[in-house]
Amino acid sequence: MLCQHVKIDMVLRLIQILKPIQFQGSKHELGVDAFADPALAQAICTDVATALQICNDMLVEEGLAPLGLVVEGHTSASLEGEAESERISGLRALACGKAITGALKEANPGLGTIWGKPMEYAISFKGHGSKVRLKGFDDGGNYAENRRVEMRLVTPGQPGYFQGGTVPSSKSLSTKAKAKARNEKASHKGQGQGQRATMDEKASHSDRVLPFKPPRSDHMSVENLH
Repeated sequence: MLCQHVKIDMVLRLIQILKPIQFQGSKHELGVDAFADPALAQAICTDVATALQICNDMLVEEGLAPLGLVVEGHTSASLEGEAESERISGLRALACGKAITGALKEANPGLGTIWGKPMEYAISFKGHGSKVRLKGFDDGGNYAENRRVEMRLVTPGQPGYFQGGTVPSSKSLSTKAKAKARNEKASHKGQGQGQRATMDEKASHSDRVLPFKPPRSDHMSVENLH
C-alpha cells in the first residue's frame, strides 16, 4: 500500500489521518511542538506529502488547479489564556507543515516551485488553540486526545490556499496572556469573597451558621496542560 497512514477524501476535501499525530505536553523538555512519537509523525507527514503529490499531479495534468493543504493545530487547554494556546497549536501545525514540505522537497530535489506555486507556500498552517475539541473530550478537561493536528484540502480562493502561515511570538502573547490569567484569577477570587460575605451576612441574621464552601474547580495537571 502506497500510503499506510492517510486517506484522501476528495468529496469532503479532507486528508484523513488514520493514526493521529500527537504531541508532548507544554512542559516537555523538547518544547511545546515535540511529537509524542517522532518516527510515526514523520511517517504520517511523508504519506500526506505523497498523497498530495499524486492528487495534484493528476489535477495539473488535466489542466486543473492544484489543491492546497491547510494544517490546523489544536491544544487541550491553557493556563496562560487562549492567545498562548493558539501560539502553541500554531507551532505544532508548523512542525507538521515543515515535515510535509521537507518530504515534498525530497521527492522533488532542486525545485523551488511545485505545481506552478512557490514550494515554501505549498503547506499552510494555523493554530486554533483549545477552541475546537473532539467529541467526547469536550467537557473542559485536559485530554491528550485534543493535542492534535487536522488537515484540510482547499481550492483557489479559499482561506489558506498556498499562503503559508505565521506564528505570533511568545513575548508579544505572553504579556497579554498572563494579564488575562491574572484577571481571571482575580475575578474568581472576588466571586469567592462575595459568596463568603453573603454567607456571613445570612449567618448574622440566623441562629444557624452555614459553613462556607468555595466554588468547585476541576483539577488539571500543570505538567501536561496543553
